[in-house]
Amino acid sequence: GNLLLTAKDAGTPTQPVVIGSYGSGRAKIKAGNGSGVTVLNAAGVVVENLIVMGDDYKTNIGSGIKIVNELANNQKLEYIRVHNVEASGFGRRKDPAPEGLQPPDGCGIFVGGHASDKSKSGYNDVRITNCVTCQNEYFGVLITGYWQDDPDPYANSNVYVGHCTMHDNPGDPNY
Repeated sequence: GNLLLTAKDAGTPTQPVVIGSYGSGRAKIKAGNGSGVTVLNAAGVVVENLIVMGDDYKTNIGSGIKIVNELANNQKLEYIRVHNVEASGFGRRKDPAPEGLQPPDGCGIFVGGHASDKSKSGYNDVRITNCVTCQNEYFGVLITGYWQDDPDPYANSNVYVGHCTMHDNPGDPNY
């Protein structure tokens, strides 16, 4: 199924909410045509030891792990961890919403600011480690915020991506 965490589900850097597998092996989240795990306007979250699968990047319109800050006024949310996650089979809408109305899909892992006022809201202290993303239409991993020619300040800060493999993400030929 599909998991959604909102601000009321948030943890803290010292007491994060953990979404992951219990026991041996990695749990599988079958996201169908949507996103596997969505974290909306929340932080203090760890997503770990999962296999997240969309039906197929040609029909899916979600992302494997989708972490989005839509809060206004340059708000930075603290502490995101994605570790030992495999995400595949996620795609983009074929009839995209008007520019800026929703964050991009088609990513294995997406972390970004998408503020309602187009400010540089986003995340601080983000770690994505030991992940594999493949067969996603748009990006393996995308970390972004609203684009501006002068990006100071950036939407996201203190971001580390390490020991990850991103392969066979074909891209959207219409983008």
